[in-house]
Amino acid sequence: MQIEMLALGHIGANFYVLYELGAEQCIVVDPGDEPDVAIAKLNGLGLAPAYILITHGHPDHVGGVAGLKKAFPDAIVMMHEGDSGHMGSRSFRYRDGAASEVAAIDRFYQDGDLFSCGDIQLRVIHTPGHSPGGVCLYEEKEACLFSGDTLFQASIGRSDLPGGNYAELASSIRNRLYTLPPETVVYPGHDVATSIGNEMRGNPHVRA
Repeated sequence: MQIEMLALGHIGANFYVLYELGAEQCIVVDPGDEPDVAIAKLNGLGLAPAYILITHGHPDHVGGVAGLKKAFPDAIVMMHEGDSGHMGSRSFRYRDGAASEVAAIDRFYQDGDLFSCGDIQLRVIHTPGHSPGGVCLYEEKEACLFSGDTLFQASIGRSDLPGGNYAELASSIRNRLYTLPPETVVYPGHDVATSIGNEMRGNPHVRA
């Protein structure tokens, strides 16, 4: 599996493109606030997304979804229903205070759902706490996790935003993520990659 990452928008939300060499389709995770940049990246790779997967509904992660869907109308947009109320919400303003264009969601996740594109297979892990519908996406064969704003290198997502809850977030990390193999590479929604083992040993916010 090939992974391309771009930090998009004014706070650098990570946009991921997952694909196999020679493929025509891919999976994308969290199109942030620069859809034109994301579209140019996909066109440069010669790829069209089969799925647009959203880890949570905050604008820095979904601001480009509507633009991407216009460019690739056959892509299926997915998120957890718990965050559907965040899409376009006035509670989450950014840049000049304008809300992002609201994207239509084609289907809602359930915990444990699997999404495939060629040999790539992502499993949905519901991890509420940063937001009610936050999820992580796990590729078992490749031993990697796309953690959204649930888990970062030596940090965790905020729990003081509407719908956030620290106890839920800590439980999600301890009981859902720290049970994954320690060598699992964690690709977060912001900043640099880490691993489950590193965070179990050294994350000061949630200890194993």
